[in-house]
Amino acid sequence: MNKRVSPIGKADGTTFENLAERVKNVHNATSSVAKGAVNQLLTIRNWAIGCYIVEYEQEGCDRAKYGARLLQNLADKLSIKGLDRSMLSVCRLFYIRYPQICETASRKFETPPELLVTRLSFSHIKEIMPIEDPMERFFYELECIKGTWNVRELRRQIKLFRDFLDEAGFEILEVVGAVRDLNVS
Repeated sequence: MNKRVSPIGKADGTTFENLAERVKNVHNATSSVAKGAVNQLLTIRNWAIGCYIVEYEQEGCDRAKYGARLLQNLADKLSIKGLDRSMLSVCRLFYIRYPQICETASRKFETPPELLVTRLSFSHIKEIMPIEDPMERFFYELECIKGTWNVRELRRQIKLFRDFLDEAGFEILEVVGAVRDLNVS
């Protein structure tokens, strides 16, 4: 009978104490990285929410309809735990006080030029280029690279994803935000 070889180290002779220590170390290491990533994503999310609110206040056609109760009405409409009127107000102020975060956030969603040239064909780029939203473009660039999609698969994925978003009512920002900091080199 063949013994299964562990991809992360030899299991022979491992005591229960060693097992517990290994599990604890893996948990601690991955948890701290995950917490950092979640905190960064929430910061970007909160800034983007603030941006949307301020843009709406400045340009919204129906803003008179909501008036001073905009944040409360929005919180009621969203019904998302943690996004109450108070938090929406904080997001709005965050955007107003720290407009420079846009530059930092947008750089996180740019595929390095050397990856575009070396990992995608021009046919891929032609399919992605018409997408106006830079974060959505970033999503497809990265997925093509990670998934080694051919052009036909890219077209299929764009159609499936857009159909899903249309059906589910999600904004691309919510989905793309989860793709941040992927290592594709």
